Amino acid sequence: SVSEKISPIIGIDTKLQNNITTKFEIRNNRTISLSLVNTEISETGGNEYVMGIGYIIKDFTVNIKTEGATKSYTNDINLRLDYSIRDNDVIRRTISDDKKHVISGQTIYSLKLSADYQMTQQFNVRLFADYTFNKPRTNGYNTKNISFGVTMRYTLI
Repeated sequence: SVSEKISPIIGIDTKLQNNITTKFEIRNNRTISLSLVNTEISETGGNEYVMGIGYIIKDFTVNIKTEGATKSYTNDINLRLDYSIRDNDVIRRTISDDKKHVISGQTIYSLKLSADYQMTQQFNVRLFADYTFNKPRTNGYNTKNISFGVTMRYTLI
């Protein structure tokens, strides 16, 4: 099998003077497999389009109160909202008669929201929410996935 992934083919990231960030990407991937048993070539591939916007809140202060003491942290918060559309196809080609059949495929819509706060040089807190809607092309049912949570990362170096 042969796999190729170009991510991104085109990518534009901008940061404006008013602390707004924008993002646009086009991604592509493909995997091709040859079966000598039934002389077929199976191709799985997709294109994805990502559009995003963000805002940086400068000098946001977080006060953490512990037993008798209050510690203040002042850093930037990065807010991001990304929307992506991905089209996947699975194509089977018969070598002997050179026919192409779309076996399955899906369109995936994704919405991702996140907020990052770097408390110290080693400690980062991230809040996130992801919504994914999967719409099959050939058979199956539409599915929706929602995930959210908090990520705390401590870097040792």
